[in-house]
Amino acid sequence: MFYVGISETTASGTVSITGLPFTAHNVAGGYSVFFLSLDGMTSITGPGMGYIFPNTASIIVYQGNTGGLTTVTQANTATSQISGSFFYFV
Repeated sequence: MFYVGISETTASGTVSITGLPFTAHNVAGGYSVFFLSLDGMTSITGPGMGYIFPNTASIIVYQGNTGGLTTVTQANTATSQISGSFFYFV
């Protein structure tokens, strides 16, 4: 289980959580997907999702919607929290 508090005013771009302790395995199509709680974020219309892509050590944060997935960006954050639990293969 993890909890990340966000309080920003000048960040930009896609929300990611970096510095995972291990790099994910490098297998084509072998990414890890899991649900996240996105509390206090604006304009979030679907469930929070985290992706760890092969050969990386970071989580990219997405939101699900009727058209598929879109990345969560600085415009969604302000003062908010991300929490969840996950596992991935190394």
